[in-house]
Amino acid sequence: KYLMQSTGLKDKNGKEIYKGDIVLIYGEKISKVFYSQGSFCVDILNGGTPLHGFSPKQLEVIGNIWENKEFLEEE
Repeated sequence: KYLMQSTGLKDKNGKEIYKGDIVLIYGEKISKVFYSQGSFCVDILNGGTPLHGFSPKQLEVIGNIWENKEFLEEE
């Protein structure tokens, strides 16, 4: 088991988003959630884009980095 740190945000299905989750952004871009410079971020721009800048309807949790490594290999 892994200790999961909540971002305090939920996705379009009401599922809580955690650090290490893999999210689908706008239904097309796959990214992992990470913590950087005081914010939870996703890999959209260099250095990351803060997760709080997205609406829940733009995000969908599709897995996490510990159980679904195949999602990250497709990038």
